[in-house]
Amino acid sequence: MTYCVYWISLLLLSTYFCIKQNKADRYIAAFIYLLSVFECIIGIGQLFGAAWFRSPHFNLTGTFYNPGPYGCFIAVAMALAIADIANNSSDSLSIAALLSGAFILPATQSRTGWFSLGVTFVTLLYVTPQLRRSLSGHKYGILLISVGALLVTSSFFLTKRDSALGRLHIWNIESRVILKNPVSGVGFPYVMGAFGNEQAEYFKDRERKNEIIRVAGCPQHPYNEYLRFGMAYGIGGMLMAIAIMFFVIFVLLKNNSILGYGAITWAIVAFSSYPIEVWQLLLVLTLITAYAFSRSLPRKGEISLLIVCLVTISLFGCALKIPKITERHNSEKAWKQIRGFISADGEAVLSEYERFYPVLSDNAFFLFDYGQVLQYLKQFENSTAILRQGARISSDSMFHILMAKNCMQLGNVDEAEKELIQAHWMTPFRLYPYYLLMELYQSEGRINEAINVGEEAMQRPVNFKNKNMKLLHNQISNKLHTLKSIEQ
Repeated sequence: MTYCVYWISLLLLSTYFCIKQNKADRYIAAFIYLLSVFECIIGIGQLFGAAWFRSPHFNLTGTFYNPGPYGCFIAVAMALAIADIANNSSDSLSIAALLSGAFILPATQSRTGWFSLGVTFVTLLYVTPQLRRSLSGHKYGILLISVGALLVTSSFFLTKRDSALGRLHIWNIESRVILKNPVSGVGFPYVMGAFGNEQAEYFKDRERKNEIIRVAGCPQHPYNEYLRFGMAYGIGGMLMAIAIMFFVIFVLLKNNSILGYGAITWAIVAFSSYPIEVWQLLLVLTLITAYAFSRSLPRKGEISLLIVCLVTISLFGCALKIPKITERHNSEKAWKQIRGFISADGEAVLSEYERFYPVLSDNAFFLFDYGQVLQYLKQFENSTAILRQGARISSDSMFHILMAKNCMQLGNVDEAEKELIQAHWMTPFRLYPYYLLMELYQSEGRINEAINVGEEAMQRPVNFKNKNMKLLHNQISNKLHTLKSIEQ
Protein backbone atom coordinates (compact mmCIF):
# COMPACT_ATOMS: atom_id res chain seq x y z
CA MET A 1 0.00 0.00 0.00
CA THR A 2 2.86 2.39 0.85
CA TYR A 3 4.29 2.04 -2.63
CA CYS A 4 0.91 2.64 -4.29
CA VAL A 5 0.82 5.95 -2.43
CA TYR A 6 4.39 6.62 -3.60
CA TRP A 7 3.50 6.24 -7.29
CA ILE A 8 0.34 8.30 -6.87
CA SER A 9 2.37 11.06 -5.21
CA LEU A 10 4.93 10.82 -8.01
CA LEU A 11 2.23 11.40 -10.63
CA LEU A 12 0.78 14.34 -8.76
CA LEU A 13 4.14 16.02 -8.14
CA SER A 14 5.31 15.45 -11.72
CA THR A 15 2.17 17.17 -12.94
CA TYR A 16 2.67 20.10 -10.56
CA PHE A 17 6.33 20.55 -11.55
CA CYS A 18 5.33 20.53 -15.22
CA ILE A 19 3.09 23.53 -14.55
CA LYS A 20 5.49 25.31 -12.17
CA GLN A 21 8.77 24.75 -13.98
CA ASN A 22 10.52 27.94 -12.93
CA LYS A 23 12.82 27.32 -9.96
CA ALA A 24 10.99 24.17 -8.92
CA ASP A 25 14.30 22.44 -8.25
CA ARG A 26 15.39 25.35 -6.05
CA TYR A 27 12.25 24.96 -3.94
CA ILE A 28 12.86 21.21 -3.63
CA ALA A 29 16.48 21.80 -2.59
CA ALA A 30 15.40 24.45 -0.07
CA PHE A 31 12.90 22.04 1.44
CA ILE A 32 15.57 19.33 1.77
CA TYR A 33 17.97 21.86 3.33
CA LEU A 34 15.35 22.91 5.88
CA LEU A 35 14.59 19.30 6.78
CA SER A 36 18.30 18.53 7.07
CA VAL A 37 19.02 21.55 9.29
CA PHE A 38 16.09 20.55 11.51
CA GLU A 39 17.42 16.98 11.76
CA CYS A 40 20.91 18.30 12.57
CA ILE A 41 19.54 20.53 15.34
CA ILE A 42 17.77 17.50 16.82
CA GLY A 43 21.00 15.50 16.50
CA ILE A 44 23.12 18.19 18.17
CA GLY A 45 20.64 18.26 21.04
CA GLN A 46 20.91 14.47 21.37
CA LEU A 47 24.71 14.67 21.42
CA PHE A 48 24.50 17.07 24.35
CA GLY A 49 22.05 14.93 26.29
CA ALA A 50 18.64 16.22 25.20
CA ALA A 51 15.89 13.60 25.07
CA TRP A 52 14.35 14.86 21.81
CA PHE A 53 13.07 11.92 19.73
CA ARG A 54 15.68 9.72 21.42
CA SER A 55 15.85 6.11 20.25
CA PRO A 56 16.00 3.45 22.98
CA HIS A 57 18.88 1.75 21.14
CA PHE A 58 21.06 4.63 19.84
CA ASN A 59 22.26 7.97 21.17
CA LEU A 60 22.17 9.84 17.85
CA THR A 61 19.34 9.33 15.35
CA GLY A 62 17.61 12.68 14.80
CA THR A 63 13.96 11.78 14.26
CA PHE A 64 15.07 8.52 12.58
CA TYR A 65 15.17 5.18 14.39
CA ASN A 66 18.72 4.31 13.31
CA PRO A 67 21.88 6.43 12.83
CA GLY A 68 22.66 4.75 9.48
CA PRO A 69 19.70 6.13 7.46
CA TYR A 70 20.02 9.37 9.45
CA GLY A 71 23.58 9.82 8.18
CA CYS A 72 22.52 8.90 4.64
CA PHE A 73 19.84 11.60 4.63
CA ILE A 74 22.35 14.18 5.88
CA ALA A 75 24.74 13.07 3.11
CA VAL A 76 22.08 13.71 0.44
CA ALA A 77 21.49 17.24 1.74
CA MET A 78 25.25 17.90 1.93
CA ALA A 79 25.67 16.72 -1.67
CA LEU A 80 23.08 19.26 -2.81
CA ALA A 81 24.78 22.00 -0.79
CA ILE A 82 28.24 21.20 -2.22
CA ALA A 83 26.77 21.25 -5.75
CA ASP A 84 25.18 24.62 -4.95
CA ILE A 85 28.53 26.05 -3.89
CA ALA A 86 30.32 24.57 -6.91
CA ASN A 87 27.74 26.21 -9.21
CA ASN A 88 28.01 29.58 -7.42
CA SER A 89 24.32 29.39 -6.50
CA SER A 90 24.59 28.82 -2.77
CA ASP A 91 22.67 30.78 -0.18
CA SER A 92 22.59 30.93 3.60
CA LEU A 93 20.28 27.91 3.79
CA SER A 94 22.55 25.63 1.73
CA ILE A 95 25.60 26.74 3.74
CA ALA A 96 23.72 26.05 6.99
CA ALA A 97 22.83 22.56 5.73
CA LEU A 98 26.46 21.90 4.75
CA LEU A 99 27.99 23.12 8.01
CA SER A 100 25.47 21.43 10.28
CA GLY A 101 25.76 18.23 8.24
CA ALA A 102 29.56 18.32 8.44
CA PHE A 103 29.21 18.42 12.23
CA ILE A 104 26.67 15.61 12.51
CA LEU A 105 27.67 13.16 9.74
CA PRO A 106 30.93 11.99 11.41
CA ALA A 107 29.04 11.39 14.67
CA THR A 108 26.54 9.08 12.94
CA GLN A 109 29.39 6.78 11.82
CA SER A 110 27.38 6.11 8.67
CA ARG A 111 29.84 4.48 6.28
CA THR A 112 27.26 4.43 3.50
CA GLY A 113 26.64 8.14 3.99
CA TRP A 114 30.34 8.98 3.73
CA PHE A 115 30.93 6.72 0.74
CA SER A 116 27.94 8.06 -1.21
CA LEU A 117 29.01 11.63 -0.49
CA GLY A 118 32.58 10.82 -1.65
CA VAL A 119 31.33 9.35 -4.95
CA THR A 120 29.13 12.39 -5.52
CA PHE A 121 32.04 14.75 -4.80
CA VAL A 122 34.23 12.99 -7.38
CA THR A 123 31.39 13.11 -9.93
CA LEU A 124 31.01 16.82 -9.22
CA LEU A 125 34.68 17.45 -10.04
CA TYR A 126 34.29 15.92 -13.50
CA VAL A 127 30.77 17.08 -14.40
CA THR A 128 30.38 20.65 -13.15
CA PRO A 129 31.37 23.06 -15.99
CA GLN A 130 32.79 25.75 -13.66
CA LEU A 131 35.00 23.30 -11.78
CA ARG A 132 36.04 21.53 -14.96
CA ARG A 133 37.22 24.81 -16.53
CA SER A 134 39.01 26.08 -13.44
CA LEU A 135 40.77 22.76 -12.86
CA SER A 136 41.48 21.95 -16.51
CA GLY A 137 45.22 22.51 -16.04
CA HIS A 138 45.45 20.25 -13.02
CA LYS A 139 44.37 16.87 -14.38
CA TYR A 140 46.76 14.86 -12.22
CA GLY A 141 45.72 16.84 -9.17
CA ILE A 142 42.06 16.10 -9.86
CA LEU A 143 42.86 12.41 -10.36
CA LEU A 144 44.79 12.33 -7.08
CA ILE A 145 41.97 14.07 -5.21
CA SER A 146 39.40 11.70 -6.74
CA VAL A 147 41.33 8.56 -5.84
CA GLY A 148 42.06 9.92 -2.37
CA ALA A 149 38.41 10.77 -1.72
CA LEU A 150 37.26 7.32 -2.80
CA LEU A 151 39.99 5.57 -0.77
CA VAL A 152 39.18 7.56 2.36
CA THR A 153 35.44 6.97 2.09
CA SER A 154 35.97 3.30 1.21
CA SER A 155 38.14 2.87 4.30
CA PHE A 156 35.11 3.57 6.47
CA PHE A 157 33.83 0.11 5.51
CA LEU A 158 36.86 -1.43 7.21
CA THR A 159 36.14 0.29 10.53
CA LYS A 160 33.53 -2.39 11.27
CA ARG A 161 34.91 -5.46 9.53
CA ASP A 162 32.21 -7.90 10.69
CA SER A 163 29.50 -5.51 9.59
CA ALA A 164 31.11 -5.15 6.16
CA LEU A 165 31.45 -8.94 5.84
CA GLY A 166 27.83 -9.30 6.89
CA ARG A 167 26.73 -6.89 4.18
CA LEU A 168 28.67 -8.83 1.54
CA HIS A 169 27.13 -12.07 2.78
CA ILE A 170 23.63 -10.58 2.56
CA TRP A 171 24.26 -9.54 -1.05
CA ASN A 172 25.57 -13.02 -1.85
CA ILE A 173 22.40 -14.69 -0.51
CA GLU A 174 20.18 -12.18 -2.33
CA SER A 175 22.02 -12.85 -5.59
CA ARG A 176 21.36 -16.56 -5.12
CA VAL A 177 17.64 -15.86 -4.66
CA ILE A 178 17.61 -13.85 -7.90
CA LEU A 179 19.40 -16.59 -9.83
CA LYS A 180 16.83 -19.13 -8.63
CA ASN A 181 13.91 -16.85 -9.58
CA PRO A 182 15.29 -14.89 -12.57
CA VAL A 183 12.02 -14.27 -14.43
CA SER A 184 9.18 -13.54 -12.03
CA GLY A 185 10.94 -13.18 -8.68
CA VAL A 186 9.33 -14.18 -5.39
CA GLY A 187 6.99 -11.20 -4.99
CA PHE A 188 7.62 -8.01 -3.05
CA PRO A 189 6.15 -9.09 0.33
CA TYR A 190 8.11 -12.37 0.35
CA VAL A 191 11.61 -11.04 -0.26
CA MET A 192 12.96 -11.53 3.28
CA GLY A 193 11.24 -14.89 3.71
CA ALA A 194 12.98 -16.08 0.54
CA PHE A 195 16.24 -14.71 1.93
CA GLY A 196 15.91 -16.79 5.11
CA ASN A 197 15.17 -19.98 3.20
CA GLU A 198 18.04 -19.41 0.79
CA GLN A 199 20.45 -18.74 3.65
CA ALA A 200 19.44 -22.10 5.13
CA GLU A 201 20.14 -23.79 1.78
CA TYR A 202 23.49 -21.98 1.58
CA PHE A 203 24.69 -23.42 4.90
CA LYS A 204 23.20 -26.86 4.21
CA ASP A 205 25.12 -27.05 0.94
CA ARG A 206 28.55 -27.44 2.57
CA GLU A 207 30.60 -26.40 5.58
CA ARG A 208 31.25 -22.67 5.62
CA LYS A 209 33.96 -20.65 7.33
CA ASN A 210 33.34 -19.54 10.90
CA GLU A 211 33.73 -15.88 9.92
CA ILE A 212 30.78 -16.28 7.53
CA ILE A 213 28.73 -18.18 10.11
CA ARG A 214 29.43 -15.48 12.66
CA VAL A 215 28.01 -12.65 10.53
CA ALA A 216 24.99 -14.53 9.13
CA GLY A 217 21.90 -13.20 10.89
CA CYS A 218 18.23 -12.52 10.26
CA PRO A 219 18.20 -9.09 8.56
CA GLN A 220 14.98 -7.12 8.53
CA HIS A 221 16.09 -5.26 5.39
CA PRO A 222 17.80 -6.32 2.13
CA TYR A 223 20.52 -3.60 2.41
CA ASN A 224 20.43 -3.16 -1.35
CA GLU A 225 17.35 -1.76 -3.04
CA TYR A 226 18.36 -2.99 -6.49
CA LEU A 227 18.77 -6.56 -5.26
CA ARG A 228 15.45 -6.16 -3.41
CA PHE A 229 13.70 -5.48 -6.71
CA GLY A 230 15.62 -8.34 -8.30
CA MET A 231 14.38 -10.76 -5.65
CA ALA A 232 10.87 -9.39 -5.87
CA TYR A 233 10.45 -9.14 -9.65
CA GLY A 234 13.36 -11.03 -11.19
CA ILE A 235 16.32 -9.76 -13.19
CA GLY A 236 14.02 -7.54 -15.27
CA GLY A 237 12.78 -5.81 -12.12
CA MET A 238 16.33 -5.16 -10.94
CA LEU A 239 17.41 -3.77 -14.31
CA MET A 240 14.30 -1.57 -14.40
CA ALA A 241 15.13 -0.10 -10.95
CA ILE A 242 18.71 0.62 -12.06
CA ALA A 243 17.50 2.10 -15.37
CA ILE A 244 15.07 4.45 -13.60
CA MET A 245 17.84 5.78 -11.35
CA PHE A 246 20.16 6.26 -14.34
CA PHE A 247 17.36 8.04 -16.20
CA VAL A 248 16.67 10.38 -13.27
CA ILE A 249 20.38 11.22 -12.86
CA PHE A 250 20.88 11.72 -16.61
CA VAL A 251 17.86 14.02 -17.01
CA LEU A 252 18.78 16.14 -13.99
CA LEU A 253 22.45 16.55 -14.95
CA LYS A 254 21.48 17.29 -18.55
CA ASN A 255 19.23 20.09 -17.25
CA ASN A 256 22.05 21.40 -14.99
CA SER A 257 19.98 20.79 -11.88
CA ILE A 258 21.77 20.36 -8.55
CA LEU A 259 19.17 17.71 -7.74
CA GLY A 260 21.20 15.40 -9.97
CA TYR A 261 23.89 15.21 -7.31
CA GLY A 262 21.31 14.45 -4.66
CA ALA A 263 20.06 11.67 -6.95
CA ILE A 264 23.61 10.27 -7.31
CA THR A 265 24.03 10.21 -3.53
CA TRP A 266 20.62 8.55 -3.09
CA ALA A 267 21.45 5.96 -5.77
CA ILE A 268 24.72 5.04 -4.01
CA VAL A 269 22.91 4.86 -0.64
CA ALA A 270 20.45 2.40 -2.22
CA PHE A 271 23.35 0.01 -2.93
CA SER A 272 23.98 -0.71 0.75
CA SER A 273 21.02 0.55 2.75
CA TYR A 274 17.22 0.51 2.69
CA PRO A 275 16.15 4.10 1.83
CA ILE A 276 12.70 3.21 0.49
CA GLU A 277 11.75 2.02 3.99
CA VAL A 278 12.66 5.39 5.55
CA TRP A 279 10.01 8.01 4.91
CA GLN A 280 12.43 10.96 4.82
CA LEU A 281 14.61 9.32 2.17
CA LEU A 282 11.56 8.08 0.26
CA LEU A 283 10.21 11.63 0.28
CA VAL A 284 13.50 12.91 -1.17
CA LEU A 285 13.36 10.26 -3.92
CA THR A 286 9.74 11.18 -4.69
CA LEU A 287 10.54 14.88 -5.08
CA ILE A 288 13.70 14.36 -7.12
CA THR A 289 12.16 11.71 -9.40
CA ALA A 290 9.00 13.74 -9.94
CA TYR A 291 11.07 16.74 -10.97
CA ALA A 292 13.15 14.59 -13.36
CA PHE A 293 9.98 13.15 -14.93
CA SER A 294 8.59 16.67 -15.33
CA ARG A 295 11.74 17.65 -17.29
CA SER A 296 11.16 14.80 -19.73
CA LEU A 297 7.42 15.38 -20.26
CA PRO A 298 6.04 17.57 -23.10
CA ARG A 299 6.18 21.32 -22.54
CA LYS A 300 3.31 23.57 -21.58
CA GLY A 301 1.76 23.93 -24.99
CA GLU A 302 1.34 20.17 -25.41
CA ILE A 303 0.52 19.17 -21.87
CA SER A 304 -3.05 20.30 -21.09
CA LEU A 305 -4.75 16.93 -21.64
CA LEU A 306 -1.93 15.05 -19.92
CA ILE A 307 -2.18 17.33 -16.88
CA VAL A 308 -5.92 16.73 -16.58
CA CYS A 309 -5.42 12.94 -16.79
CA LEU A 310 -2.56 12.83 -14.28
CA VAL A 311 -4.31 15.04 -11.74
CA THR A 312 -7.54 13.05 -12.03
CA ILE A 313 -5.75 9.71 -11.57
CA SER A 314 -3.65 11.01 -8.69
CA LEU A 315 -6.49 12.58 -6.75
CA PHE A 316 -8.72 9.55 -7.28
CA GLY A 317 -5.95 7.22 -6.09
CA CYS A 318 -5.27 9.34 -3.01
CA ALA A 319 -8.97 9.41 -2.15
CA LEU A 320 -9.07 5.61 -2.27
CA LYS A 321 -5.95 5.08 -0.18
CA ILE A 322 -6.37 7.64 2.62
CA PRO A 323 -8.98 5.63 4.62
CA LYS A 324 -6.82 2.48 4.45
CA ILE A 325 -3.69 4.38 5.51
CA THR A 326 -5.55 5.87 8.46
CA GLU A 327 -6.93 2.48 9.47
CA ARG A 328 -3.47 0.92 9.34
CA HIS A 329 -1.92 3.70 11.40
CA ASN A 330 -4.62 3.39 14.07
CA SER A 331 -4.34 -0.42 14.12
CA GLU A 332 -0.54 -0.31 14.55
CA LYS A 333 -0.85 2.23 17.34
CA ALA A 334 -3.51 0.18 19.18
CA TRP A 335 -1.58 -3.07 18.70
CA LYS A 336 1.60 -1.62 20.24
CA GLN A 337 -0.39 -0.44 23.24
CA ILE A 338 -1.65 -3.94 24.09
CA ARG A 339 1.66 -5.79 23.57
CA GLY A 340 2.74 -7.47 26.78
CA PHE A 341 -0.73 -7.63 28.35
CA ILE A 342 -1.40 -11.24 27.35
CA SER A 343 -0.96 -12.58 30.91
CA ALA A 344 -3.52 -10.10 32.27
CA ASP A 345 -6.47 -11.02 30.04
CA GLY A 346 -5.53 -13.41 27.27
CA GLU A 347 -8.94 -13.78 25.64
CA ALA A 348 -9.49 -10.03 25.46
CA VAL A 349 -6.04 -9.51 23.94
CA LEU A 350 -6.69 -12.30 21.42
CA SER A 351 -9.93 -10.66 20.28
CA GLU A 352 -7.96 -7.46 19.60
CA TYR A 353 -5.37 -9.35 17.56
CA GLU A 354 -8.18 -10.95 15.56
CA ARG A 355 -9.55 -7.48 14.89
CA PHE A 356 -6.16 -6.13 13.75
CA TYR A 357 -5.26 -9.14 11.62
CA PRO A 358 -7.00 -8.12 8.33
CA VAL A 359 -5.11 -4.81 8.37
CA LEU A 360 -1.70 -5.96 9.71
CA SER A 361 -1.41 -9.40 8.11
CA ASP A 362 1.65 -8.22 6.14
CA ASN A 363 3.52 -7.07 9.27
CA ALA A 364 5.98 -9.77 10.39
CA PHE A 365 6.31 -8.35 13.92
CA PHE A 366 2.54 -8.39 14.36
CA LEU A 367 2.29 -11.98 13.09
CA PHE A 368 5.06 -13.06 15.47
CA ASP A 369 3.22 -11.50 18.43
CA TYR A 370 -0.08 -12.96 17.26
CA GLY A 371 1.47 -16.43 17.07
CA GLN A 372 2.84 -16.06 20.59
CA VAL A 373 -0.56 -15.00 21.93
CA LEU A 374 -2.21 -18.07 20.37
CA GLN A 375 0.57 -20.28 21.73
CA TYR A 376 0.11 -18.83 25.24
CA LEU A 377 -3.59 -19.66 25.01
CA LYS A 378 -2.71 -23.22 23.89
CA GLN A 379 -4.24 -22.79 20.43
CA PHE A 380 -1.21 -24.48 18.91
CA GLU A 381 -2.57 -25.27 15.44
CA ASN A 382 -3.84 -21.72 14.93
CA SER A 383 -0.54 -20.39 16.25
CA THR A 384 1.41 -22.49 13.75
CA ALA A 385 -0.75 -21.24 10.86
CA ILE A 386 -0.08 -17.60 11.78
CA LEU A 387 3.63 -18.19 12.40
CA ARG A 388 3.99 -19.98 9.05
CA GLN A 389 2.47 -16.94 7.38
CA GLY A 390 5.02 -14.75 9.17
CA ALA A 391 7.90 -17.03 8.12
CA ARG A 392 6.98 -16.37 4.48
CA ILE A 393 7.71 -12.65 4.87
CA SER A 394 10.52 -12.69 7.45
CA SER A 395 14.01 -14.15 7.65
CA ASP A 396 13.80 -14.55 11.44
CA SER A 397 14.45 -18.15 12.50
CA MET A 398 12.42 -17.62 15.68
CA PHE A 399 9.24 -18.24 13.66
CA HIS A 400 10.43 -21.80 13.06
CA ILE A 401 11.45 -22.25 16.70
CA LEU A 402 7.96 -21.26 17.88
CA MET A 403 6.40 -23.56 15.30
CA ALA A 404 8.62 -26.38 16.60
CA LYS A 405 7.37 -25.76 20.14
CA ASN A 406 3.78 -25.92 18.90
CA CYS A 407 4.52 -29.23 17.16
CA MET A 408 6.03 -30.64 20.34
CA GLN A 409 2.93 -29.68 22.29
CA LEU A 410 0.82 -31.47 19.68
CA GLY A 411 3.03 -34.57 19.82
CA ASN A 412 4.31 -34.13 16.26
CA VAL A 413 7.98 -34.86 16.94
CA ASP A 414 9.03 -35.27 13.28
CA GLU A 415 7.63 -31.86 12.32
CA ALA A 416 9.21 -30.26 15.40
CA GLU A 417 12.59 -31.70 14.42
CA LYS A 418 12.16 -30.41 10.87
CA GLU A 419 11.40 -26.86 12.07
CA LEU A 420 14.33 -26.83 14.52
CA ILE A 421 16.74 -28.03 11.83
CA GLN A 422 15.46 -25.28 9.50
CA ALA A 423 15.95 -22.68 12.27
CA HIS A 424 19.46 -24.01 12.85
CA TRP A 425 20.50 -23.74 9.20
CA MET A 426 18.93 -20.29 8.81
CA THR A 427 21.20 -18.94 11.58
CA PRO A 428 23.89 -21.53 12.39
CA PHE A 429 25.68 -19.21 14.84
CA ARG A 430 22.64 -19.14 17.16
CA LEU A 431 22.85 -21.69 19.95
CA TYR A 432 19.17 -21.85 20.89
CA PRO A 433 18.14 -24.24 18.06
CA TYR A 434 21.02 -26.57 19.08
CA TYR A 435 19.81 -26.56 22.68
CA LEU A 436 16.22 -27.35 21.71
CA LEU A 437 17.33 -30.11 19.33
CA MET A 438 19.38 -31.68 22.12
CA GLU A 439 16.34 -31.59 24.41
CA LEU A 440 14.14 -33.09 21.69
CA TYR A 441 16.56 -35.94 20.96
CA GLN A 442 17.10 -36.58 24.65
CA SER A 443 13.34 -36.81 25.28
CA GLU A 444 13.09 -39.36 22.45
CA GLY A 445 15.99 -41.42 23.78
CA ARG A 446 18.19 -40.50 20.79
CA ILE A 447 21.24 -39.82 22.94
CA ASN A 448 23.88 -40.20 20.22
CA GLU A 449 22.14 -37.64 18.01
CA ALA A 450 21.83 -35.25 20.97
CA ILE A 451 25.56 -35.62 21.65
CA ASN A 452 26.41 -34.97 17.99
CA VAL A 453 24.32 -31.77 18.02
CA GLY A 454 25.99 -30.63 21.26
CA GLU A 455 29.48 -31.24 19.91
CA GLU A 456 28.66 -29.30 16.75
CA ALA A 457 27.35 -26.42 18.88
CA MET A 458 30.61 -26.34 20.85
CA GLN A 459 32.52 -25.71 17.60
CA ARG A 460 30.50 -22.61 16.70
CA PRO A 461 31.93 -19.13 17.34
CA VAL A 462 30.45 -17.56 20.47
CA ASN A 463 30.32 -13.91 21.50
CA PHE A 464 31.00 -14.25 25.23
CA LYS A 465 30.20 -10.55 25.71
CA ASN A 466 26.59 -11.50 25.04
CA LYS A 467 25.22 -12.80 28.35
CA ASN A 468 22.48 -14.91 26.73
CA MET A 469 24.90 -16.61 24.35
CA LYS A 470 27.34 -17.24 27.18
CA LEU A 471 24.57 -18.76 29.31
CA LEU A 472 23.35 -21.00 26.46
CA HIS A 473 26.90 -22.08 25.69
CA ASN A 474 27.37 -23.14 29.32
CA GLN A 475 24.00 -24.93 29.39
CA ILE A 476 24.83 -26.87 26.21
CA SER A 477 28.26 -27.74 27.61
CA ASN A 478 26.72 -29.04 30.85
CA LYS A 479 24.02 -30.98 29.00
CA LEU A 480 26.62 -32.48 26.68
CA HIS A 481 28.68 -33.62 29.68
CA THR A 482 25.55 -35.17 31.24
CA LEU A 483 24.57 -36.98 28.03
CA LYS A 484 28.06 -38.39 27.58
CA SER A 485 28.02 -39.73 31.13
CA ILE A 486 24.61 -41.36 30.43
CA GLU A 487 25.89 -42.91 27.21
CA GLN A 488 28.87 -44.39 29.03
